[in-house]
Amino acid sequence: MALSKDIYQALETIVGAKNISQDKGVLETYRCIASQSSAHYGPYDHKTPLHQAVLLPATTAEVQKIVRICNKYNIKFKASSTFWSAMGFIDTDYAIQLDMRRMRSIEIDDRNMFAVVEPYAIGAVVQAEAMKVGLTLNVPGVGCSSSPLASTSG
Repeated sequence: MALSKDIYQALETIVGAKNISQDKGVLETYRCIASQSSAHYGPYDHKTPLHQAVLLPATTAEVQKIVRICNKYNIKFKASSTFWSAMGFIDTDYAIQLDMRRMRSIEIDDRNMFAVVEPYAIGAVVQAEAMKVGLTLNVPGVGCSSSPLASTSG
């Protein structure tokens, strides 16, 4: 079942025409490779789900609007920042992929020693910003090229 034209247009209204795609070539680049996926069927038929659309939201408000549309029309969605593992990809064909790369802001509160980061703010950049105000970031997990959110969320 493909997204209807009305649903696609509603999503496009949220993120803008440049930040949504149903182009088969674009969708294939976001498809999880079979060797990382537990969603393939059988030892030889490595089918992994193909998205109905890929969206690149820029704000939490856009993400909220997208989620509301997904809930209204029973569309699954998956948000991911670095796509380093199969958990960042969809698990069914009737789903959309949210690529969080436009959400990369970092706010350092040096007085209270904490940072507020968006999903695509990678550890190395957060560390560089923290160092500017005399702080440091200990990056657990997969290292400085990944989101601290993914490393610290449980």
